[in-house]
Amino acid sequence: MRTRGKGLALMMLRALCALVAVTLISTSGATAAETESGVKPTPPATTYWHLWTDGRGVSHLTSCKLSAFTLESMAPPADAEWVNRQPSGNATVITVVQPPHWKGIWHKETSALWVVTLKGKWFIEAMDGTKLDLGPGDVWLAEDKETKQDAAGRQGHQSGNLGDDPVTLLVVQLDEEPAVDQPCRFK
Repeated sequence: MRTRGKGLALMMLRALCALVAVTLISTSGATAAETESGVKPTPPATTYWHLWTDGRGVSHLTSCKLSAFTLESMAPPADAEWVNRQPSGNATVITVVQPPHWKGIWHKETSALWVVTLKGKWFIEAMDGTKLDLGPGDVWLAEDKETKQDAAGRQGHQSGNLGDDPVTLLVVQLDEEPAVDQPCRFK
């Protein structure tokens, strides 16, 4: 039964990657007709936000690019599409619905998390004072496990909803230790 659960988690992770690719990639790349004509297609790039920890234990938010795309067919003979594969491993897929007006406290994550906003608007604030408003289609990677509490009592990040609606998030919890001093480590 445990093997089946891991298989389901990997299937959900693949579905999430497809969702992110469809939702976020600005396809400045080629159509099937362009590739057949011999024009070399230009790989797209898309962004994600990285909540990372520096060597002093302070969290930061940095805008990063996913740009290591290859043009391939995911299900031949279907047309090729742009694919960006990240290292494989175990993951848990979690759907979170935060009620209207939800607000969290300063906290750190216990593992690396990819978070995709599916519905609603919310914010996240890092210890360095950077604050982002996020909405549907926004993606961020949380790696603030190694943060240290500062003089103001802040550690990790805080977040909360904006507006009167609930927020729905798709969270992929990676079974790996978060990195330190490696902003934008996923390309």
